[in-house]
Amino acid sequence: MGLSVKDNIQKFLGYLIGSVGVLMMLLGIAMYFTSAAQEEIDAGRGIAIFSISLLLIAAALLYTGYRNSLFEEQVETAASIIRTYRRITLLNLAEKMHCSVPHAGKVLAKVISLQLVKGNFDRTTDEFFTEEGKYHRTDFKFCPACGAPFNSKFLEGDTIKCGSCGAVI
Repeated sequence: MGLSVKDNIQKFLGYLIGSVGVLMMLLGIAMYFTSAAQEEIDAGRGIAIFSISLLLIAAALLYTGYRNSLFEEQVETAASIIRTYRRITLLNLAEKMHCSVPHAGKVLAKVISLQLVKGNFDRTTDEFFTEEGKYHRTDFKFCPACGAPFNSKFLEGDTIKCGSCGAVI
C-alpha cells in the first residue's frame, strides 16, 4: 500500500538519527572524561546533552513508523477477512482481528477509503457486505429438514447448519 514507503522512510530516519545521536553521545562523554581543559569538558557535556534530543527524535520516528506499519498490517488483515466472509458485522470483525469494536471501525473505514474491498455498510445492523455478497443470496428461510426458521441470511456457497436439528445444507 502507499503507506509502507512512508513508514519505511520514518524508520530509516529514526535509525539514522539514532546512530548519529549515539555517536555524538560517545564523543561528548569521551571529551568530558579525557580532556584537561575546562572548555573541552564543557563542550563535551553540551554535545552529550544535545545527543539526548537526537535520541528522543529517533525514538519518536521509530515508534510512529512501527505503529503505522502495524496499522497497515491490520488494514490488510481486515480486507482479507472481509473478502473471505463477504458479509461480516463490525463485532465479528473485531473478534477476528482481536481488537476493540471502535478500532475495528477505524480499520474498516481505512479499508473502504483505500478501496481494498468494495461494498456497502448497513448502519442499522453494523454489517459490511461486499458487492458479491449483495447479489448472491440464497432463499433459505426455513430448515428443509425440520422447518425451523433461520435467524440470518446466507450467501451462495455458504454451508448452512440448522441450529435446531443440526442438519447441514
